[in-house]
Amino acid sequence: MHPDRLAAQLQYLEQNPSIDLVDNWSYLIDMEGRVVGLRRLPEPNITLRDVVRGPVILNGSSLGRMQMYRDNPFDPTLRRAEDWEMWIRAFQNHRFGRIHEPLYFRRCIRSEGGRTFELKEFRNLAYVRRILLRHGPRLIGWRQTLLAMGEFHARFVVRTVLSLLRLQRLRPQSKQINMTDHEIAQAEEILKRILNVRVPGLEPL
Repeated sequence: MHPDRLAAQLQYLEQNPSIDLVDNWSYLIDMEGRVVGLRRLPEPNITLRDVVRGPVILNGSSLGRMQMYRDNPFDPTLRRAEDWEMWIRAFQNHRFGRIHEPLYFRRCIRSEGGRTFELKEFRNLAYVRRILLRHGPRLIGWRQTLLAMGEFHARFVVRTVLSLLRLQRLRPQSKQINMTDHEIAQAEEILKRILNVRVPGLEPL
């Protein structure tokens, strides 16, 4: 995470008492750690339909108020997509916000290939179906639930085919924005600061 992420998010929550959770934009890096793009998510003036039809929060870079998590604990029976399922419940009684700055670094290309990746995606799909059937019919109706399920299945097929052909780099990054050389240099300098942090008990990188 960006060295200033927690301070920025805490300040946002203090200045916006009606917001219960905040996330932010993110930098995208490849498997070698090179900065390759920026992912700017839209302002989360999202609807319940949006939340049910797919994850809309950058879970790894979110900060929320303690009461929200107490009201909406993770479901321990879900081994995958448990964050998304929690957002569906939380969104019905809480408001989400977003900082329009990249305060997180995410790998945008998966290294798994072949059958390992296929089986992982298949397991994910099983949990997606379970979550959609749990919440979808009641919150958005059967028609929208089935449409969402069809979209997830279609993405699964595309990702699996590209993985089996070892063409993960062709997977679309619809929300990825190219960066100028100056922006990349700035992001790489931040990343260097992160990687230079020494953690007690761990060998230097």
